[in-house]
Amino acid sequence: MLQPKWIREILVSLTITNPLATKTLLQSLIEKKARALPEYVEILQRPTTRRDTTADIADWLYYFAGADRSAASADRSSYGRLQQPIAILWGDKDTVTPVEQARDLQTLLPQATLTLLPGLGHIPQIEDPDLFNDAPLKALGKL
Repeated sequence: MLQPKWIREILVSLTITNPLATKTLLQSLIEKKARALPEYVEILQRPTTRRDTTADIADWLYYFAGADRSAASADRSSYGRLQQPIAILWGDKDTVTPVEQARDLQTLLPQATLTLLPGLGHIPQIEDPDLFNDAPLKALGKL
């Protein structure tokens, strides 16, 4: 479905880079639909006005969908080699990447803390900025 590139470009131009779809897409990613405020919609639209954005996102989509098996992120064992402290923040109402994926990621990162953000979806920094901003500090013991 993601080949050839022109098909990806059409899909992207109808959705991700289509300014008429931005608010609807945002609402599909968050639990608190009312937080799809005009200022967030405008921020999300800014990159889509740049030259070649549709083509670039179409390329990214190919890798995002897991088509590139040579990517470091495709090697589950590579996560265990990370040494730095890691705080995983996850909206407990995320339907794009469900909580099961967060728990799976945590098994790959034994040093990581997992913080589930109650009542939030895929973009918690929009849905509850204060809770989101406090979470990494708490998770890393700095608050």
